[in-house]
Amino acid sequence: MKKVLLFLLLFQGPWSLFSQDQKTSLPSSSAEKIYLQLDGGVYTTDQTVWFKAIVVNASYHESSVDSGVLHVELIDEKGQITEKKLVKLTNGLGQGFFELNQTYEAGLYLVRAYTEWNKNFGDDFVFNTYIDVFSNTIDKKEAPISDISLIEMQKGEFILKATLKPHLLDEKHRNKLNVYLAFDKQKDSLVIKKSKDNTYQLLHSVPFNASFVKLTLVTDNLIRHSQTVVLNDKYLDIQFYPESGRMVHGLTNKIAFKALDYSGKGTYVAGDVVDENDSIVKTFGSNPKGMGTFLIQANKNKAYYARIPSHSNQGLFQKYPLPKVVDKGSILSITKAGKNIRIKAFSNYKETDSVFIRVSCRGIDHYLIEGTFKDRLLIAQLPANELPEGILAFSMLDQNKMPTAERLYFNELPRNRLRIELSTDKESYGHREKTELKAQVFGQDRQAVDANLSILVINRDQLGELQNRRVNILSYFLLDSELKGPIEDPRYYFNSENRERVNDLDALLLTQGWRKYNYSEGHRDTIMYQTEPTLQLGGTVNANYSKKKQFGGVNLSMMTFGETPSFYNQVTDSLGRFKFQLQDEFGPPIKALIQSANKSGKKRSYAITLDATETPDIVIDSRKSIEKLDSVVHLIAEKHRERRTIEDSYKPDYGVTALAEVIVEGQKLTPQRKKVIDEYGEPDIVIPGTEIRDKEKKWSYGLYSVLLFNYPNEISIEQFPDGFMLAHINGGGTTLVVIDGIPVLDFQYPLIPHISPSEVKSVELIKYIKNFVKLYTTVFSDYAIESIPKLGSVIAIFTHAGKGISGVHKAKGLSQNLIPVFSPTRQFNAPNYNKPNTSTAFQPDLRSLIHWEPIAEVNSDGSFVTSFYNADTSGKMLVIVEAITENGEIGYTEMVYPVKNERP
Repeated sequence: MKKVLLFLLLFQGPWSLFSQDQKTSLPSSSAEKIYLQLDGGVYTTDQTVWFKAIVVNASYHESSVDSGVLHVELIDEKGQITEKKLVKLTNGLGQGFFELNQTYEAGLYLVRAYTEWNKNFGDDFVFNTYIDVFSNTIDKKEAPISDISLIEMQKGEFILKATLKPHLLDEKHRNKLNVYLAFDKQKDSLVIKKSKDNTYQLLHSVPFNASFVKLTLVTDNLIRHSQTVVLNDKYLDIQFYPESGRMVHGLTNKIAFKALDYSGKGTYVAGDVVDENDSIVKTFGSNPKGMGTFLIQANKNKAYYARIPSHSNQGLFQKYPLPKVVDKGSILSITKAGKNIRIKAFSNYKETDSVFIRVSCRGIDHYLIEGTFKDRLLIAQLPANELPEGILAFSMLDQNKMPTAERLYFNELPRNRLRIELSTDKESYGHREKTELKAQVFGQDRQAVDANLSILVINRDQLGELQNRRVNILSYFLLDSELKGPIEDPRYYFNSENRERVNDLDALLLTQGWRKYNYSEGHRDTIMYQTEPTLQLGGTVNANYSKKKQFGGVNLSMMTFGETPSFYNQVTDSLGRFKFQLQDEFGPPIKALIQSANKSGKKRSYAITLDATETPDIVIDSRKSIEKLDSVVHLIAEKHRERRTIEDSYKPDYGVTALAEVIVEGQKLTPQRKKVIDEYGEPDIVIPGTEIRDKEKKWSYGLYSVLLFNYPNEISIEQFPDGFMLAHINGGGTTLVVIDGIPVLDFQYPLIPHISPSEVKSVELIKYIKNFVKLYTTVFSDYAIESIPKLGSVIAIFTHAGKGISGVHKAKGLSQNLIPVFSPTRQFNAPNYNKPNTSTAFQPDLRSLIHWEPIAEVNSDGSFVTSFYNADTSGKMLVIVEAITENGEIGYTEMVYPVKNERP
């Protein structure tokens, strides 16, 4: 049902305009947008990464989302998930933290967040941001890759040379070294022999015009190390983007361009557009981000190039081709005309054809303009304030409603945003003096609104410049979240002092292109992932002898052992499926026992397969790690180290507690132990069963739980979202398990974690065993021999029964599992100088993060008041407040106050 809007618009040619009564949407409009506000971007390994999570619907930014669980991950440069949090969402809001420590390697880390529902949309609506993590002490360790140089053999031909020391990563590496090289657009691999000095020398030709290379070493025990190296810091690439995708003959074409340096960042550029005869057609220059636009009257009989002075060879020029001019085509041009958005449709071959122009925002259609070309032109206008703020998508459709041109345009409407006013009780403060901060939030017409705030206070002198580069709630919801790939310095486009921001935003959207718009995808017919409103455990009941045969009507009883034990009942559906909706639990994974019974209630053993939680593919942007030394980032890290050094000097020494040492003791040589020693070798570590039982707690849920919490230096227990657990010997590579000398087969591994400690005589760790390949092929019979690791270790478990995994007692129909639950929240801990602590009274307070309050609800009059204490650092303090309402209104503001070198 459409209705005609009764207002007059400027036009040329007959046309009509309709507003959409019943809005239809692209599938992406049903996604959820996720935003994490972090307290910073640079950390040392003694700090905490704090974050606030906001999840809204992707079309109107309303908090009416079905998801109640947010998955937040911290991922290192190698693409390994180092820590994962399950964050509870209440009305789309949540909070959490990552506690860094000395085990974290310095480097670049990816923080990403997603909901189970959003996995239906690929990675389009996965939140990603990068942080830098530095050691809190100066690291003087020798590097595995060193002495990197580029040698010119003859003009234009280069050799990459480097010294590789894999033994620094893996002391047991003995053989040839596998090295993988990834240049800009080319990959290669090679095997290097060891030199006499116990190093490996890399010599490899460099492809022409390569700007960087990522080197990856893989040791005998599959330990990886990567480093990205700049090969040409003068590298420049320029890409061109015609307004509607093509340069059209005979029409005035608006061409956007983007200049990129070696790291993929925008860089200033200026030059000329020339034809094939080097005749100048147009001059152009970019903004500081390397982007801009120019107009050109295109001729299909000419070829066009951008001519730029060479960065590396003075007096010479580099030429970059513009797209080829097409003979026939149409152009859709969008500009701002006062308070209106002006739409122009051009064609060089359509005289009086019918044409439609669809206007949408975030997957929701808002208008459909219908008309005909007159003299190959159609013009219309729309009031800007009748459309949402953000990216608008304009599509030109032919008479068959098929798209012929597309255009993205940013509709800037600052008046639609929340207005936040901040005030403090004083104009300036002294060291350790209390600051009282008041925030007042208004909607349009200065009406008080019910909003949720976050309040971040930092030392601007130390962290302010980095803060200026980071995403905020405005730039993310209105820009970043709707485009594929990162946007460099998104705040730049929302800086009211930037008078060119309208043109800069237009250039940005033209260079991003239609294909990078998250709402341009076609229909997704299959829903693969359901919403996750709360913690849940689902799976399928199968026959023990066949996974293909499912059982409906099976009675399942589950007891969970969290802070408060809970009991659940359920009957499987006709396909043998079940799903328990769990009460909120916070902390480490909890034990769950599932008892199965047939329809008559008699206990019966079934194979219960839990749903595996799929983790989205991890892609690390390698260019992020090749940036030149960033003085701002490294200065922040140095300030953090300086703070830690000074604070540590004030800490009293109360003594040191040594870790318990596990040693190999004399053991009785039973037939099973002799078999293991003969087959795999002597154990490096023996943990007696008596010791394991002594360490067992009331809440322990099996052998692995005891090992997990008591032997972290010897054994790592990898925990998967579906409750599966896998044990690894630290530093031992791939680890397999044998029980009483009998190898545990692949499908039996879920049974190992829940072996009762009372049944264990000993657990013995054997690093880098003999006959590893033979054992591996026994456990995994369907693996190709070339993909099997050559070295690995064994955890040998000896039981009182001496019959392997089959001899371990298991109650009939009882399944034991480990369920991940919500990650605990923590209140930001800052000094309270109204109640001074005598033990820290003379310790310097050098905090750069002064205050963090992620969840703050305003009062009925739209106000919120909070207080905090300043540190011992003088200078300007920056207050950052972000706000959002349940119906999707957003706001952002900053204020600065001084702290002077004085005490109150």
